[in-house]
Amino acid sequence: MVFFAEFEPLDTRLSDRIRALETQKLLLTERVADLRRTAPQQSARNWRERYLAEQEQLDREMRDAEELAVETARGAQLEIGELPRWDEVKGTWERSTEGLVELTSGLTESVARGERAGRVVVYLEGK
Repeated sequence: MVFFAEFEPLDTRLSDRIRALETQKLLLTERVADLRRTAPQQSARNWRERYLAEQEQLDREMRDAEELAVETARGAQLEIGELPRWDEVKGTWERSTEGLVELTSGLTESVARGERAGRVVVYLEGK
């Protein structure tokens, strides 16, 4: 049995199209390789720039809000009226202050007694 192979005539248009597509595939492959090297750095740089810009804008807005609050507070006056127990509060404050002064003087005496007792213990344990 004999087989005959049939060949179609060469279509130059299809051949040119195949070469163009292979060239395009090669260029796209090179582009992908370039992007693999440069895209992460570019992405990180873009993210950092956006973050810093947003942070700066947020800081500016916070500063403006704080300045507005300070200006508003400067114009306000606080009316607390008369304090009904002011004399009692003042007397308690004075007694507390005097008590703290007495405590500090008594504290030095207590520390001195503790040191003497410590020296006695060392002396007694030494014999």
